[in-house]
Amino acid sequence: MAVTPAGVVTGFVVAPANTEERWVADSLLGWRADPHAAPLHVADLPSPRRPNGRPYVGPTGPRWPPQGAGAPGRGGYLADNGFWGRWWQQHWRRDYGAALTTPKDYPGPPAAPARRQHRRRCQIVETINGHLIRSFGLHFPGARSPRGLLTRLAAKLAAVNLGHWLNHLFGRPALAFATLFVG
Repeated sequence: MAVTPAGVVTGFVVAPANTEERWVADSLLGWRADPHAAPLHVADLPSPRRPNGRPYVGPTGPRWPPQGAGAPGRGGYLADNGFWGRWWQQHWRRDYGAALTTPKDYPGPPAAPARRQHRRRCQIVETINGHLIRSFGLHFPGARSPRGLLTRLAAKLAAVNLGHWLNHLFGRPALAFATLFVG
């Protein structure tokens, strides 16, 4: 999921839970650059093995929908250390024009304050995920088909953005979703 610093969801891609997160990020960033592009697979990597010698494990199922990825972001993306990887980050910058920074990208001991600030700024994604679960019932979408799941997920993400806008309109805290309709 791509989220602005204020908490507005600007794009999303879903995949099976056991798909490594860089594959999902690649789909999001790739489809933002070209909504018609084919998603990356292990065969597309320059080597079938990681630098430590272990083989890469590709996506474990479909990644979708390209339409959910949204428009290319302006500026860079902040992410947690699970998205770090020299090849991946160079690929995203070179092929999609997307600069993704993780806490590992701040070198040396003096970088500790920058890493802490980075983690604080990334916390908005976890906050939005928490609201999707607690306020919008994401854990139990009640979908009966992949299309139904996508529809319900998109509706919940739209509700987050609508709630954000309504809170702004009425001078309330941006992420006060639980009390949005309470008198």
